Amino acid sequence: MSDPTHKNFYERLEVHPHADEEEIREAYHRIRRVYGGDSMAAYGLYSPDELREYLDQVEEAFRTLADPERRQEYNRTLFSTAEHETVVKVSARRTPSPTTDVYESEEREEKREPKFIPVETDTVVEVPEPASKEIKPAPNPNALPPRPPAPDVEEDVVFSGAEIRRFRELAGVELRDVSEYTKISPGMLRMIEDEDFTHLPALVYVRGFVTEYAKYLRLDPNWVARDFLARYREHQDEKG
Repeated sequence: MSDPTHKNFYERLEVHPHADEEEIREAYHRIRRVYGGDSMAAYGLYSPDELREYLDQVEEAFRTLADPERRQEYNRTLFSTAEHETVVKVSARRTPSPTTDVYESEEREEKREPKFIPVETDTVVEVPEPASKEIKPAPNPNALPPRPPAPDVEEDVVFSGAEIRRFRELAGVELRDVSEYTKISPGMLRMIEDEDFTHLPALVYVRGFVTEYAKYLRLDPNWVARDFLARYREHQDEKG
């Protein structure tokens, strides 16, 4: 059992920073099942004190990440001090505010003169209603770029960094397009394609980055992450 005190809360629960609340709870209960109580997985391998310390660390991580406010505060601290780039969530989409033309149109509507104006004679003069100004919807500055269509994938494909690059190039998109959609920096995406395992961050972060990259290309994220992380682990094992 590695020392959990040297791991951040996501690593303690073995989830990536993109994980939602359900994934965090599942990871927590999985660890409790494996290492808690009379579990045979821990029997004879670790002392009671070691297990107790480990489970305390897991409990602390879960209490923080399961609480949205505490998780947001923890993320702010973690991501500002991390040595490598960490995940950045996609900005929440906002509904664009009405343009000035809309408000001006409403004010003009309230101040509009009546259609029929009485005059001194019995004749009623009809005043034509001014032509309404067509109001075009304002562009949404938070709209995401379109994703490429789903590609045809051979059954024997092994998703290395080079294969991920090949599918991106087949889709005719640049790294900046992927970065704009996923909010992952072009430098991090390039390290994934180049399999620069020496400079890539911890596995928990790489899993999240690769998963989001695969989703953008409309590839099976589980398939892509499985193949790529297998190569990542091989490099880590060789490195010792």
